[in-house]
Amino acid sequence: MIKYINTWKLKKWQINLLYTLLGLVYRKKIQKGDKIKCYGIGYPHWKGEVFECTLVFNDITIGIKNAIRVSEQDFRVV
Repeated sequence: MIKYINTWKLKKWQINLLYTLLGLVYRKKIQKGDKIKCYGIGYPHWKGEVFECTLVFNDITIGIKNAIRVSEQDFRVV
């Protein structure tokens, strides 16, 4: 569903709705070492790419590629 949506042109309320829908479908918490997929809502340049979670922080952020801290909302466990 998300791969056909142009996320560059969405309004804030539309993005929040997509996050809510994805949260209902994918409920598994991301852990260190999990393979995760980006859905491109907050990071359209990584849309559809698969990463490995390298760090999990106490707030709603995770680490990918051993150096980049991103929001957990946009990624789901594969």
